[in-house]
Amino acid sequence: MEKLAVIAIALATLLWIAWPLMKVAGSEARRCPSCGAPYKPGDKYCSRCGRKLPKGEQR
Repeated sequence: MEKLAVIAIALATLLWIAWPLMKVAGSEARRCPSCGAPYKPGDKYCSRCGRKLPKGEQR
């Protein structure tokens, strides 16, 4: 039973991490040129590494 709890926690953690990526993947995903993290149109800085994003992608 303890192993099942560990698996359930691991699955919940993976879904928590992947959910924002799945939402972005449904749209036209843009990726940070430095770390590859997805970002939305209008974002000025990468939420993962903090790099300034290309000016053509900003609002």
